[in-house]
Amino acid sequence: MERPGISMVLLETRPGEQHFAFEHSREYQLVQFKFLDAVESMDPNNLVLLLQMNPYHVDSLLQLSDVCRMQEDQEMARDLIERALYTLECAFHPVFSLTSGTCRLDYRH
Repeated sequence: MERPGISMVLLETRPGEQHFAFEHSREYQLVQFKFLDAVESMDPNNLVLLLQMNPYHVDSLLQLSDVCRMQEDQEMARDLIERALYTLECAFHPVFSLTSGTCRLDYRH
């Protein structure tokens, strides 16, 4: 997998807690602006084109998954969600653990 431009950083460590956030590279931020333009156009083909150029852009994957779900293409919707999760998992910080119960990921960051 090519580097998608998203990574996870450790923000803060407290007793029994570790706080993390996802960070976007400058290139990923530029793709995010293109994503917002594609959504605003209300043409799903623009999302498809964006994903052809940036196959691991999380927001595009999730948005196109919604489009597929509305068109009753459940298999493609599921595949796109799995790709989005895979992208996020690849960005996990080395000490981030979903099962430890001590890691926090604030949605506002």
